[in-house]
Amino acid sequence: MDLDMDRYRSYMDRLKLSAADHQRILDALGQPKPRRSLLPRLAACLLVALVGAGCFLLWRSHNAGQALAPGVPSATPAVSGDRFALSPTSAPTDAPTAGQTAGFLVPDLPDGYYFTDEFLSLPDLTGGESLYICSGYPTADTQISSLSEGELCAALGADDLTGLSLLGWSGFTVSGAWASIPEQGVIWAKISGVCGESSFRLSLAPDALPPMDENYEDALSFEKNGVSVSGYLLRDDRDGDGVLDCRYRVSFLHNGTGVYFEAVSPDETVCQLLTKALLARGTAEDGGFSLDGLGQETPHTLVVQDPFDGQPHSSFMLPALSFPQWEDGAIQTPDSASLYLPGHTRALTERDILIALGSPDEVPWMLNWVGFGVDGTALYDEEDRFLSALITGVNGETSFTLALTPASPLPEEGGWQETQYGGVSLATWRKGDVYSIVFPCGEGYARFSCTGPNADFCADLCTRAASVGAGSDGGFTLFFLKA
Repeated sequence: MDLDMDRYRSYMDRLKLSAADHQRILDALGQPKPRRSLLPRLAACLLVALVGAGCFLLWRSHNAGQALAPGVPSATPAVSGDRFALSPTSAPTDAPTAGQTAGFLVPDLPDGYYFTDEFLSLPDLTGGESLYICSGYPTADTQISSLSEGELCAALGADDLTGLSLLGWSGFTVSGAWASIPEQGVIWAKISGVCGESSFRLSLAPDALPPMDENYEDALSFEKNGVSVSGYLLRDDRDGDGVLDCRYRVSFLHNGTGVYFEAVSPDETVCQLLTKALLARGTAEDGGFSLDGLGQETPHTLVVQDPFDGQPHSSFMLPALSFPQWEDGAIQTPDSASLYLPGHTRALTERDILIALGSPDEVPWMLNWVGFGVDGTALYDEEDRFLSALITGVNGETSFTLALTPASPLPEEGGWQETQYGGVSLATWRKGDVYSIVFPCGEGYARFSCTGPNADFCADLCTRAASVGAGSDGGFTLFFLKA
């Protein structure tokens, strides 16, 4: 804590205000209030651009502002199991806090750099009527990957981590993830940072505002560098520590990238600094943020090698499973916004992936993942509880996603078929060219989906995932991710 306070004192020591700036502030205080913004009302409409990633719901809180009154925790939807009653669902357990997850530590500001101390005036909407926006669980072909250091800096217009200090992020541990859908490309990126009791969340989306957990019709608009910005602040105690946090939120669309930013701290000066610096960079005429660099060819966490060096070898005979075509419309999925847009993420190391697969030494050869480049991400909600681990693989035109969750990821209704395999109840279905299978494993459930030009190969990979993952002598595990 002392180290964090020293960093912020260092920030304050760097603040300088010119006489001209001082006069502009005095002049601004005498101006009428800025006009009300239409952006919050348009937010739900703009989400249509992302509807390929899932369904979106918007509703008003039954009690205006109840979730935002001081001392009342947020009403963020919790991870819930559905009625797939093969075995009882297990409740999420506590996960490492954001400060304990892997990330990149942003260094100190360059010598001679100062922040000005002009005041950013946002309306206090604590207790006001709010809108909640819930984004659905990813479709089976959604790929979620951790941001590398280079991708993180490139998305924010920085050459390296030192460039992120100009956003006011010195001393923050920063991490992020991005999601994409085949033939649609990148659908969002999410970056979070924590430093002591202060934190921030930054969401980016192409050509539309990103999904926002909640928003307010009474947010006001103003211009920064000619860009229309919507913003407001709240004061609440969502973490229940008895201390009111200040919560600054701004959103805008600039140069083809939608931006939503939230800064949270018991010290309003920190929220001011983070928000002003973010606006200065994000609305710059010759800058701003961009998702264009994501999705380029990057090294995988591991590439699965052939343990038999191409030599013939015997394999167990696997019974053929049927994958009925899902004909009755969209998949009805659990109502968990945080699974789609997690609170924060952690990149899985090679050893993390191997342990999750139940084999700390190598990828089980029975999975038949030879030649696949494999990566993984652990996702946590806003309360730092483990949500799921996503392990993805790609080899040419074939790709797969393995989601490990404490609660069943099956929809309540739809075209899936329940069957028995090796004494284990599982569910299978096919939607288009995407084959999916769900089965219990270890402390939770696994959902494996595969898409590619060879339908028989995808069906075989699903069958092998169930054979290995639900095995009585090991199988996939969540234990180390929840510990």
